[in-house]
Amino acid sequence: MDNPKVFVIIVNWNLKYDTIALIRSILTGSYIPYRVIVVDNGSSDGSVEAILEHFGDTVDLIVNKENIGFAAGANRGIHHALTHGADFVLILNNDTIVARDMLEKLIDMAIHTPDIGILSPAIFYYDQPNRVWYLGDRHVRWLPIPLRISANMLRPDNKILLVNYVTGCAMLIRRSVLDKIGMFDERYFMYYEDADFCKRAEQAGFSIACVPAARVWHKVSGSTRGNISYQYYLKTRSRVRFYRRHYSCLAWGYLILSTLWIMLVNLFKGNKEIVMACVKGFYHGWRVNP
Repeated sequence: MDNPKVFVIIVNWNLKYDTIALIRSILTGSYIPYRVIVVDNGSSDGSVEAILEHFGDTVDLIVNKENIGFAAGANRGIHHALTHGADFVLILNNDTIVARDMLEKLIDMAIHTPDIGILSPAIFYYDQPNRVWYLGDRHVRWLPIPLRISANMLRPDNKILLVNYVTGCAMLIRRSVLDKIGMFDERYFMYYEDADFCKRAEQAGFSIACVPAARVWHKVSGSTRGNISYQYYLKTRSRVRFYRRHYSCLAWGYLILSTLWIMLVNLFKGNKEIVMACVKGFYHGWRVNP
């Protein structure tokens, strides 16, 4: 596969300037994707008009009437890409900026490691460009949950880091993975749909890796900025559902204790809305069928 068909998928909701900046960083890269797909989730800030004005028909724009969530929005883009013959899809958060050679390095590694189904770049903080935000998570035998791998792993001799999870913030997916396990589980709406996808991919026999030489900068939580309690609600709900589906009773004990700790800390600070958001999220996460 010398020149694979790569589709980039960006889900946008009321972040038109971030999305436009991201698309520009993609289209000025050293490896131009076959198509860039923007899925707009019912934005009210003029995103659709602004994207069309800047890029016209150089991007494929899918417009949803309402915010159907990140998982469902990404799936609309994935379906479009697969229908048009994609070999790979690259999911990117719209509040990211990619290095000029990011996609080139990911694709080069993907071509040389056909057993790896999902690859992610090293992700850095946008406002602290040399500080690592995320490389991936690995299972630790003596712990009930996976742990983030250390930024110390970002060394010149580490060409690739095998992990158990990467984030949907920046995730290159081989078509064969999607053909075998399907797309994101839309019941997550937002958060943990990427963890669930990685878990299912690994269970189906695919490896997952971070490519440290490929780099992305993330503005972090752009789509939920300004609504912290709603962010806590979504994270708690999705987290409960993920652990119900994939983990043991020991992990459940950790989940309950960590959620109680978050609630106590916020109760002490007087953040009653966050406490109630966690309670509501836990309840709704428990009620959803795993």
